[in-house]
Amino acid sequence: MPFNPVNQQGKVLWVDMQSGKVSENPLYLHAGAVASIVLDANGKSYEERLTT
Repeated sequence: MPFNPVNQQGKVLWVDMQSGKVSENPLYLHAGAVASIVLDANGKSYEERLTT
């Protein structure tokens, strides 16, 4: 059950792309971990910003 936390205008939303569910609270409480890639408004990763 893949899902993603998404920052939408400063509000974190939990999105499950397979089911179409969107919530302000985590969708699946039994998830053990969340992996993420932090992007700026231009789509550059946080790590790229630190090195450029």
